[in-house]
Amino acid sequence: MSQPKLSDPPGGEPVWITSCRRGAPVLLALVLIAAMTATGLLSGGWRTRLEAAESIEAVMLLPGWRTWFEPMPVLLTHWLLTALMAACAGAMVWLRRGAAPGHGMLTAGLALALSLAVELPRWFKPGQLPDFHAPLIAALVAPVVRRALGFLPVQPRLAVSPRGPWETRWRGLRHLLLAAAVVFLGLRAAGLIAMIVYHDDPPRRLASAMNASSDTNDGFSLAVRAFIAGTADRVRVANWIRTSGRLSPSPGMPMPEWAGAGAAHDGVLPDGRIRGAGTIQALRQLLDSAAPGDVLMIQPGTYKIDATPLSIQRPGQTHAPIVVRAARLGLVVFETSLPEAIRVAAPHWRFENVLIRGTCATDPLCGTGMHITGAAGGTVIRNTRIEDFTTHIRVDGENGVFPDGGRIERVTLLNTHPRAIDTPALPLSVNGADNWVIEDSLIADFVTVKGGQVSYGAVVDGASRGTRFSRNVVLCAWRFPGQAQDGVGLSFGGAGSAARTRRDGGASGHEVADGTMTDNLIAFCSDDGI
Repeated sequence: MSQPKLSDPPGGEPVWITSCRRGAPVLLALVLIAAMTATGLLSGGWRTRLEAAESIEAVMLLPGWRTWFEPMPVLLTHWLLTALMAACAGAMVWLRRGAAPGHGMLTAGLALALSLAVELPRWFKPGQLPDFHAPLIAALVAPVVRRALGFLPVQPRLAVSPRGPWETRWRGLRHLLLAAAVVFLGLRAAGLIAMIVYHDDPPRRLASAMNASSDTNDGFSLAVRAFIAGTADRVRVANWIRTSGRLSPSPGMPMPEWAGAGAAHDGVLPDGRIRGAGTIQALRQLLDSAAPGDVLMIQPGTYKIDATPLSIQRPGQTHAPIVVRAARLGLVVFETSLPEAIRVAAPHWRFENVLIRGTCATDPLCGTGMHITGAAGGTVIRNTRIEDFTTHIRVDGENGVFPDGGRIERVTLLNTHPRAIDTPALPLSVNGADNWVIEDSLIADFVTVKGGQVSYGAVVDGASRGTRFSRNVVLCAWRFPGQAQDGVGLSFGGAGSAARTRRDGGASGHEVADGTMTDNLIAFCSDDGI
């Protein structure tokens, strides 16, 4: 008995065309998977977001850039593969819609989308980069293949369209214009993002650079530049872009345990006469009667500094400092709502293992945590945490005398919320004092949301000499990303100081001399690190 033969169904369409039309979406998906496999996208190994961001410059749409990135044989092979995938897309549209005019834009758009699905993931593959010539090749090849199939002697059977050919073409033209507008705006946004990510420009300088680079009189281009520059300046897009591709800070993220104050650095009880205090009144009496070599041990508890600052006027000695100490960090907490919590005006005092916290109703009221001034040379602050002040530690002169030779070691200076103040935040300010050493400390979250002025994690000015920053960590906006006004990590000179506040009355003309910064980590700043 002979096998039955396939015959054309009623209407003149061959059976093979009907079968291919039904399976066309699956076949197209298989072609896309095959293209990804041939390009190596389905194998392991991917770039990180940071590595991808750093490669953005090579992805720019510059004529001919691919010719030096890849050898020509590799380039031609990739284009041939793209053309093959586009031909399959054109064949699928022919099977579904035929070769009649009116679906050319649909065919080109489908091929372009498939090509982008292959090219964009290449941005994240080591040794590869997207080739944006490929989508253009796909958009050209697919409509040509579709129209070429229209010359075959057999054609798919199609339902009669309720729309005329001109209405179909008009709808396609509208879709093309909409797609062109989306692509244009997307490329402009990608260019802005690429410039910010790759060059790490702060938003205000980015805006200024864009405005300055306007070398055209074209009104539309100028309007686009002004819009992008203003948006970058106002919403701080640069800060978001930079942090999104790197170690990303977020609210509630803990501080690094390997920097600043911590229980592992409590140290040992120094030699000397031990005197204890369990109330704020008893502590004030000890401060007023302390002698060189005394160790003032504060009992665990919370101490309110709410009448007057703790004032230190009794001098210690170079080899017999007066020590104010808690047994462990966190056991003793000083809380204050005063503009100044502790004022040190006598030499050779040492503070260890205490926590000082501002608790003011409004941020401007909590000005200074510790004020080291005048004759307070040789002051040492060690394994101490100070939080929620405009200036956590202020060092300056009084009556022409400056507190030289101080040391800040294993200290944490931070804020627990963005500060609503009209002035800059200056966690550490050294004005005019010589030979201060700041080591192994953590300065973080000096974020202001009101003032609009540049804040500094640590600034030294006023004709100071010999300041040394070593092995410190400065995180301008660690837990409050995207909320900061302009912030600088470490600075010699800052914005300058008034001549009357300088050590030499302004005679030298310099802000800092012989200062050094070594082995410091500075990150998440919206302005300069140093």
